Amino acid sequence: MAKITSPIIKCDGHAGLPKYVFVISMENRSFDHLFGRSGITGKDIVTKERKSVNGVLKAGSTDPMDIDPQYTNTFEGKTYRIAPENGNPDPPFIMPGDPHHEYEHILAQVCGGNACKTLFKEFKGAPDSQKLVDIPESFYDTVPPPPQCNPFWVRYCAATSVGQGTILRPRLEDLSARPAPDNSGFVHSWVKSYSYNASELGGDVPDKAVHCPDPQLIMRCFNTKMQLPIIYQLASQFLICDNFFSSTPGPTGPNRFFMMAGSSAGYDASPTSGEMTSWETGSKLPLADPNAHIFSKLDKAGVKWCIYGDDNFPMAGVLNGINYASYCDIYNKATNHGSLQSRLKDATDKNPFPYNFVWIEPDYDVASSKWRHPMYSTGNSMHPCSDVRKGEQLIADIFNWIHDNKSVWENCVIFLTWDEHGGFYDHVIAPPAPPPGDSPPIGRCWSFKFDRFGARVPCIVISPFIESNLIDSREYDHVSILQTVIDLNNAGAFNGGKAPAAARMMAPWTKRFRKDKSMVGLFTQDPAKYPKVALATPLEPAPLPKEIGDGTPPAGRPTGNMLLFAAAAANMRASADPSFDPSAALASLTSYEAAANLFSQSAQEVDSAQAKESGTAVV
Repeated sequence: MAKITSPIIKCDGHAGLPKYVFVISMENRSFDHLFGRSGITGKDIVTKERKSVNGVLKAGSTDPMDIDPQYTNTFEGKTYRIAPENGNPDPPFIMPGDPHHEYEHILAQVCGGNACKTLFKEFKGAPDSQKLVDIPESFYDTVPPPPQCNPFWVRYCAATSVGQGTILRPRLEDLSARPAPDNSGFVHSWVKSYSYNASELGGDVPDKAVHCPDPQLIMRCFNTKMQLPIIYQLASQFLICDNFFSSTPGPTGPNRFFMMAGSSAGYDASPTSGEMTSWETGSKLPLADPNAHIFSKLDKAGVKWCIYGDDNFPMAGVLNGINYASYCDIYNKATNHGSLQSRLKDATDKNPFPYNFVWIEPDYDVASSKWRHPMYSTGNSMHPCSDVRKGEQLIADIFNWIHDNKSVWENCVIFLTWDEHGGFYDHVIAPPAPPPGDSPPIGRCWSFKFDRFGARVPCIVISPFIESNLIDSREYDHVSILQTVIDLNNAGAFNGGKAPAAARMMAPWTKRFRKDKSMVGLFTQDPAKYPKVALATPLEPAPLPKEIGDGTPPAGRPTGNMLLFAAAAANMRASADPSFDPSAALASLTSYEAAANLFSQSAQEVDSAQAKESGTAVV
């Protein structure tokens, strides 16, 4: 490639601002789990003093084995620390089970094991016919109750709802008091809801809790430098936020909704099949304003964007306006020449990269497992059931493609973050948060008021516009990234350095946005002077798991994240085939086999439409 010189965008009040924003959203890891033992030191962005990240090591130590003994959980009278009794605090690259992290599990994790006991004992909302009689004390100690304590947890959305079982989930407004958060119940939740990966069906709460062989495992934190060299180097070289929180104490769906919309549309738990089939706009998330999400707002501002993914469908596909043309592959594939890999390779000053905002989703391996291996296990999202080293490879590939193209690198910022904590221990208590203030104002399942952040997660800000080796301990959540995009647009970063016309200015659309939580002030450096970065080589992942199934879908209705991706598939298929009815398709998902057929047929329709548009043939 010929040598390229790229002009810096000059913006009012700034030496220059990035015109390309990349957001890489990985899965299910807490800050301590990934960086608590990293020992990373850097300059504090505010005080300019040298400091260490807020992890689990003793004060002033950078030795990953010098763990502060104060960070503990107690379960059934035994104290569990970051390092187990055998002395090896390194977690495995692939977890033996998926730590559950629906709202009820997080309640136990952050408020202690008695939190769920308090919920049930103070629950007054169920009709008499649904009340439990002669409940053993042990019932309240389980998250969720095991099947022998029938009935099981079920979702419900109104105090008068009968639900699908013989007990309703309590609404928080029924409680006279809640335990204060102290992050003491991670081990309790892990043990009481433990299930093997082999039985994972896609984010659903297991109907059978099995014996947990290692209660302490949920406390362990990676030796980041040795086990995860890619994210360690990026966090050390650029800027790491160590006070960045997931947007709500809930699972993947609600947090990813916040990441894209500044709201979860009232979901404080994963949407149920009944809820999704009743969505008024077909298979699309029922935001108070259907277009109140970052992609629609960028459209209105005249800013070009694209969603890239390594799975059949992105979770962003549940938003209004997302269609087959909005979504491209990360890696080169025969049917799609608009991949991120090829776009970044071909971009020059005269043929610039075409998108100012790029949303990147990994391979979750939800819809593609074909029932032949545990769900998530072959993906690269860093989901606990997958090999975290595959996520490192994905991150390294994207960084190297961007960094190797000077016309893009010298004009960009990359936000690398994780959607939520995945049930892993973190010692920092999540602070209060401003509710988004949209409709509905309280959670559809638990009546959560969205007035507290979820657990702390990592966020690494990668850009030649940022001074090297910084630590930012100011409070942020996922919506801070959206606020930063708004500020970049309004400062002219996406418009050649000129402030856009009034009609193309962007404004916050929920009350979760906060001007003082923007990251736009980080961009203070001349990107042309930033030294080249030679990224380390990722560790080699383990061989793919052996196929343990015969391809036969499991019995029962699909649940959890499987349903969210089914909604995304139906939405995008409808954009390729207007005669397709996404609501009817979701209503017909009475089995996993029906879901498999929806994924397969939708993928074919989307591939065909994309190939037709790009002039290639489907192979």
